[in-house]
Amino acid sequence: MRSKGVKPGMLVTHFQSNGHKASVGDLISFVARYKPLPYLVDKEKLKKNIESEKEKERGRCIKRMLLDITTAQGKQGLVFCGKDHEGGNYVELANLLSRHNTEMNQWISKHNKPSVTSYLTGCSQDELIAILGTELVQRIFAEVNEAHFFGMFADGTPAVGHEECLALGVRYVDIK
Repeated sequence: MRSKGVKPGMLVTHFQSNGHKASVGDLISFVARYKPLPYLVDKEKLKKNIESEKEKERGRCIKRMLLDITTAQGKQGLVFCGKDHEGGNYVELANLLSRHNTEMNQWISKHNKPSVTSYLTGCSQDELIAILGTELVQRIFAEVNEAHFFGMFADGTPAVGHEECLALGVRYVDIK
């Protein structure tokens, strides 16, 4: 890569150019992003990898729909489940949605087995409610932190099991 004269050769000039350096950077980021390069060569592996990614995205979409059902039920104050955590509004709304959404219909058909996670059980409902509750509390804390004035109050009352239940409340001024 050396030239005979004082001027650097064409290859040296090329390797030092900004365009070459940018291309090398793009190549490095491509290799980092697609580490499993055999997937790019082996069409069968590539096909399985693409299908796997599509299935993951479908699962995310379904979970967003179920979270939306949970949010809507919470806003409306609807009961989530029937007797013994079976059926109820949550499952019925998911079934209603599946009648109009082919992905949800396929997902419910595929996952409506006892050995497969369906996110339609009482435990899944409780978990979704807990996730939404945590998010709601974080949003309230953020709003209270932004408020110029706020007040807190607490009240306790004995529950059925003779345990003290504490209710906390916050009032704040939203100047926006």
